[in-house]
Amino acid sequence: MARGLSPEVAQPSDRTLAWAVFFLLLAVYLATFSGQPENPDAEVEFQTTSALARRRSFALGGTSEADAIVGVIHQGRQGFNVRRGGPGREQEFFSWSGVGQPLAALPLYAAGALVARFFPELEARQRATTHLGVARSEYFEHLFVGLRNPLLGALTGALVLVAARRAGARRRYALVSALTYGLCSYAWPQARGTLSDVQATAALFLAFVLGQGALEQLESARTPRLTSLCGFGLALGLAFLTRPVLAPGVGVLALYFLVRSVGAARTAARALPVRELLAGFVPALACFAFFLWTNQRRFGDPFEAGYGGVAGLDWFLRSPWQGLVGVTVSPSVGLLWLAPGILLVGPWFVAALCGLPREEWRERALPALVAGLLLAVGLPHILIPSWYGAWSYGPRYVLPLIPFLWFPLGVALERLRTSATRVLVGCLFLLGGAT
Repeated sequence: MARGLSPEVAQPSDRTLAWAVFFLLLAVYLATFSGQPENPDAEVEFQTTSALARRRSFALGGTSEADAIVGVIHQGRQGFNVRRGGPGREQEFFSWSGVGQPLAALPLYAAGALVARFFPELEARQRATTHLGVARSEYFEHLFVGLRNPLLGALTGALVLVAARRAGARRRYALVSALTYGLCSYAWPQARGTLSDVQATAALFLAFVLGQGALEQLESARTPRLTSLCGFGLALGLAFLTRPVLAPGVGVLALYFLVRSVGAARTAARALPVRELLAGFVPALACFAFFLWTNQRRFGDPFEAGYGGVAGLDWFLRSPWQGLVGVTVSPSVGLLWLAPGILLVGPWFVAALCGLPREEWRERALPALVAGLLLAVGLPHILIPSWYGAWSYGPRYVLPLIPFLWFPLGVALERLRTSATRVLVGCLFLLGGAT
C-alpha cells in the first residue's frame, strides 16, 4: 500500500490543485443545476430556512408556499415531510428533516435577500406566477439557497483529491480520482438538486479530511492546529444535524479518530492527547445537545425529531435482499451503473490488508474505516423500504459513502500494470459519465 504523504510534501501545490478541481466542478454544476426546489421535500427545507431568517423560528409560515403546505396538513392530508408541533405548539408545523440543512443555508438566503432588493421588478414578476396553483415568492432567496449543493458537491470533489494525496496517491492519479468522482458518478446529478444528502456527504467527508490532517500531525509528534480539531467536530456535528440517520456513520468516524489519537500517543510514548480529543469532540457534542434542544422546543421530546411512527425501529427491520440488489445492480438506481468506479476500491482494500506486516496497524486503519462505514451507513439504508431514495437520481441515501469509496482510486490507479486493465478502468469511468 502506498504511504501517506506528510503535510509539508502535500501542501502548497496540492491546495492549488484542489482549488482548481473545486472551480472546475462548480462550473459544470452551475451550468446544469436546477435553481429551484425540484420536489416537495426540498421546498419544505427551503421554507424552514425562510422561517428562520424572517421569524427566528423553525415553524413554517409567512409565505404563500408555506401557507399552502400547512393548509394541506390542516386538511388531514400528509403530502409533505411536516409534522404538528408538541405541547403548546399544536398550531405550528415543523419540517421533520434535519435542522442542519436549513441552518447551513442561512448565509445563502441572506445573499439572495440582498440581491432581491436591487431587482424588485424580477421579484414582482415572480410573484405574479404560480406553481401547482400556488403563488411563487422569494425568487432570489430560492435561487441562492439552490447554490448550496453545487458548492458543496464541488467542495467534496476537491476534498477527494486531498484525501487521495494523503493516502499516498501521486498527484495526477489524485486528480483523476477527484474529477471522476465529480463527473463520472451520480454525485453530479445529486449536486444539481436541492436535497440534504449532498450537505451530509460534504460534512461527513470534510470531518474525515480535517481529522486525518490532525492525526498526521499527532503521529509525527507535532501539535495539531486547533482550527482543524474544532473543524473536525463541527463538521461531524453538522453531518448528524443534517441527516440524523447518519448517526452510525458519525459514530464510526468519531471512534476512528479516538483510536488513532490514542494509538499515536502510545507510539510516541506521550500522555493521552486530552486537549486534542476535547477540541475535536466538544463541538460535536454541542451539536448533539442542540439537536436535543430543538427537538424539545418543537415536539416536546428531546429524542423526537419529527418522524414519529413513520420511521420507527421496524422501518429498519426488513429483508435486506431487495435493497441490496436494488442499490447495487438495479438498472434505475444501481451503483454499478451510477458509480461504477467504486469497483476499484476492492483491489485497494485487498492490497491494503494482505500486503502489510502485522505491526503496520496505522496502514490498516483506512481500510478498517471504509469497512466500518460500509456497514454503518450502507446496511441501514438497504433495509428500509425507500432504499431507492424517492425524489432522487440515484440511491441518495448512500451518497455519503461514495467519496470514502472513491478517494482510494488514486492509489489503486497506480497499480494498473497492463493495457487491458487501463482500458477496463477507462470504460468504467465512461459508463459512469454517460449514465
